[in-house]
Amino acid sequence: MKPIESGRSLGLPPRSSRGSRRPLAARVALMLACCASIPVVAQSGPGPVSFQEIARAQSSGFRLLEQERRVLDRSPDGTMRWLTAREQLRTAPDVQGEPRFELQFIGFSGASLLTPTQLTTKQRLYQEHVGYLFLHGSLRIHDPIRAASNYWLIALENTVRLGRAVRKVAVIPRQFGIHPWILEVDDATGYPLYRGEYDATGRLVSELVVTSYSEYDGNSSEFSANWWQESLASTSYPTLRDAENRYPNAHFQFPEPRDLPPGFAFRSVRIVQDDLRNEPSVVASWTDGIDEIFVVATVNAPAPALPQPAAGPYDTYALYAYRDMNTAQFMFHVDQVRHMVIGRGGQVWVGSIAYELLSRAVAPR
Repeated sequence: MKPIESGRSLGLPPRSSRGSRRPLAARVALMLACCASIPVVAQSGPGPVSFQEIARAQSSGFRLLEQERRVLDRSPDGTMRWLTAREQLRTAPDVQGEPRFELQFIGFSGASLLTPTQLTTKQRLYQEHVGYLFLHGSLRIHDPIRAASNYWLIALENTVRLGRAVRKVAVIPRQFGIHPWILEVDDATGYPLYRGEYDATGRLVSELVVTSYSEYDGNSSEFSANWWQESLASTSYPTLRDAENRYPNAHFQFPEPRDLPPGFAFRSVRIVQDDLRNEPSVVASWTDGIDEIFVVATVNAPAPALPQPAAGPYDTYALYAYRDMNTAQFMFHVDQVRHMVIGRGGQVWVGSIAYELLSRAVAPR
């Protein structure tokens, strides 16, 4: 991971500076800038899109898709460039709330923008993290009720994609600082065939574009897949405190409600066991219904090598930052516990939360 600065001076905004006090109307106007050229029209056909409809579609149906995952990426020299990964996706209805999918990496378009080493690294990381990419790498409805409380769905137009009728809608956050989306939702199934993410200035920063879509009967011999499974055993717990109590001597740092953006609430927590290295991890997540933030606290993790000799009482701690495929990770290691804060790449509050947790971890007890 790339070190940014020591734990004493990270260049991140303090918690009190997050968000904005601008009037609600101004926030909506800014978010709608991303779709200002699209006429808003009355819808006909299957009716308005709802978060419940999208949530049902993403957890049901036997589908075979080809899609392109496009991300606005910063190159080592600081210039912005688009990277496109081609994928094949097979899905089946969830079983007891557990998703069934197989996501296969086909290749990169624009691979000439990467050095051979960068290309090899991205291919390896892609294969290792297909589960995260499918479940969290683009817009997904994790809680339709909470999503409806934190986002507006605005009908834009009826159009066609891949020869299928779709409803184009804008997903506009009610809180400033969260990214808006444009979706094209299939009339017949409710499945999004296009997802475009914009930053607060209206700049497109990521897309997930279905380029081929077909459905199969679940009993069809044509439909076979090796469903994704987690590589490590895990156990879920009802509350964060229940999971923390399994390791009473560990100094964990997890976000408090005041650390989170408005609208976010606790979603889940589990303990992932790594028996080979004796490094169990408490994995907790919070969501506003669509966006998510994760904190992974790993016990007995080895300390990383610092980039420079320690010069002061807090310079023995560092906050490391890593970004790839529109995902941001911030990591610090204090008192034999490695903490990773993970969220969507363009959200400034991901780094801000990491800064808060590190500050508390190194504060005198």
